[in-house]
Amino acid sequence: MKGIILEMVSKENNLFISDLRGAGVEPSVLKSLQNIEWRLFDISGCNYTLSYIFNQQLSFTDYDKVYDFINSFH
Repeated sequence: MKGIILEMVSKENNLFISDLRGAGVEPSVLKSLQNIEWRLFDISGCNYTLSYIFNQQLSFTDYDKVYDFINSFH
């Protein structure tokens, strides 16, 4: 279930999931991340997705921190 967000982002950007590792600063990927309604997913799935895409260990405890992190790249 954790990979569902990765799958959504990869499909939206016509990429393989493996192409998303470290791709968080790519404008199209960032736009996809900004458009996600993160509160629809459990926080562990959000952490998994963002850790994979930004290639670093991230561990958010609430959704506001998820949005703040993603928007910090704008």
